[in-house]
Amino acid sequence: MIEGDPRLAEGLRLFRAQEWFEAHEELEGLWRSLPPGPERSFCQGMIQLAVSLEHWRRQNPRGALGQWTKAQGHLAGLPDAFAGVELARLLADFRATYAALELEAAAAAQRAGEPVAPWTTRPARWPTP
Repeated sequence: MIEGDPRLAEGLRLFRAQEWFEAHEELEGLWRSLPPGPERSFCQGMIQLAVSLEHWRRQNPRGALGQWTKAQGHLAGLPDAFAGVELARLLADFRATYAALELEAAAAAQRAGEPVAPWTTRPARWPTP
């Protein structure tokens, strides 16, 4: 059961502090220790959400979109609340934030080699677990 695991608690704390790369690192240690199943999928999805936001911070909307897409696949089918995280709300927050930031359009422009400046647009608040 990962809910009481200190690596999960620390990973979520780092995520909430917008230390997304560090959150990814902490959660990856937990993810690697888990057998296949819902807890492993949850950890992988959370890692990808953190990496998605880190890509956005690093001005890479294409990377952000790719990780966001992968995360949705790993988190789909899990309960609305899992391991102490309100997943339904978190995913809805991501959808709304990335829609407002026009992530898909920015990623398409980046793929086409057009100039993209996603860092000029910031949400009022980033999605947090």
